[in-house]
Amino acid sequence: MNQESWLTADGVFETLRTYENLPFALDLHLERLERGIKEIGIIGVIRGEVEREVENEISRSHHSSGHLRIVVNRSGNVAITHKSYEPPIKSLKCLTINSSIKTGLSYKSTDYQGRFDLRDLAINRGFDDAILISSDGSLVESTTCNLIILTQEGWMTPPLSSGCLPGITRRLLLENFGVREKEIKFEEIDGVRAIAVTSSLREIQSIEEVDGKVFPNSREIEVLKTQFHSWILGNLAL
Repeated sequence: MNQESWLTADGVFETLRTYENLPFALDLHLERLERGIKEIGIIGVIRGEVEREVENEISRSHHSSGHLRIVVNRSGNVAITHKSYEPPIKSLKCLTINSSIKTGLSYKSTDYQGRFDLRDLAINRGFDDAILISSDGSLVESTTCNLIILTQEGWMTPPLSSGCLPGITRRLLLENFGVREKEIKFEEIDGVRAIAVTSSLREIQSIEEVDGKVFPNSREIEVLKTQFHSWILGNLAL
């Protein structure tokens, strides 16, 4: 499969981090990949063979911090890449957008161009990314990441019923770090203490501005980021 066409192919994909050439949460990502393969109806893809291809691709080059991508198209062709990855360090400025792009999938579809178009729209308006707002006015996710929001009740994340992706990092934060699900309406943004995006590549990245409202980089975000990164390094066999 042409590596340049993965965004327009009809299929599923996963992206995850490697640390010193060790993939983190590979089993969880492959579980979600299998779910997408079954829901789309792709045939001929065997998990054990994908695992061997992942191992072979990682063994070809060493990265202290790597970006591993697994793409499976409608025909069952598998493409795997492993490249060096530099995690972002700066906070984000985000624009909120009422969007009708497809949400609510239980897997990562390669039909992602619409999300990148929204991110480009935000960038063209002087922001770094967009936060998607559902038809009922609830926060969903950013164009490519889940959200966590610090309220007076603690760290919250929009529920899956919002249409957000069941992200792997989101799941791990819910299971191990006391993050809870809660619907957050757009008008509640003014009252939250901090907000951040989460993903397997970025881990946790703070948002410093939403529609011009500034959120000072809080100690709570820095503590959670440090704790989660240390937890990852101690659980690379997960």
